[in-house]
Amino acid sequence: MNTNEYCTSHYSTGKKVEVDIPLLNAQTFRDWAIINEIDEDLVSLQLSRDILPDGVSLRVGQILTIRSENDCQIHSCRCFIVSMGYDNELLLRLT
Repeated sequence: MNTNEYCTSHYSTGKKVEVDIPLLNAQTFRDWAIINEIDEDLVSLQLSRDILPDGVSLRVGQILTIRSENDCQIHSCRCFIVSMGYDNELLLRLT
């Protein structure tokens, strides 16, 4: 099992995940999202907010971390934004 298969095995369509968005001041903004679809190492998800707070921005190529809990274990995976859609829908590639 390669790293991407390991990462995707902990995420499924409809699952709620935490998304860590890095800020310019080296801190992290945490939001949650629902996974819409998974296709190999691509994950489509919808952030919980339609509008992000001041100082929080997203851009294609930006690195994020997604995190979930399963069977009392926390799983996290780094990913980067491949594309951004309407209402903060993101397409991420797991790394």
